[in-house]
Amino acid sequence: CGANHNVGTDMMLFYKPFSDRLSLTGSVGNDISDVLSCLRTGGCVIANVAVREGYEPVFTKGAHYIVVFAETRDGRLAVLDPSLFKPGKMDYGLSTGKVEIDGKVAYCTSQVLDEDATARYPHKYFLFWRETCKNTAGNS
Repeated sequence: CGANHNVGTDMMLFYKPFSDRLSLTGSVGNDISDVLSCLRTGGCVIANVAVREGYEPVFTKGAHYIVVFAETRDGRLAVLDPSLFKPGKMDYGLSTGKVEIDGKVAYCTSQVLDEDATARYPHKYFLFWRETCKNTAGNS
């Protein structure tokens, strides 16, 4: 779809063909409440995180995409990061307690995720869900 560039993936070009190919509904969100709403209705989120001046990032030292796929009972977010096990990748997040690793999943608060994505406004979050999940969420 023309979204693969030398510097990375252009999600504004990619998210629509991606969601169409998988029969998902996709949209862009910029507020952490968008993320939580999507997760609570059976969706998942690709978060666009990046470094910015004066902030020590948790998930990247540049710009990066991570997948947020669940909210735990205690309110933390479950994150899949394709670079999770690169040496030194999570040193800051682990040393400050901003992230916990359990197996192949990283866990952080919604505040930590939102801080990591702040530099990517107005395209912080790419939300994906199946309409059947969204229409039936909370109706059990």
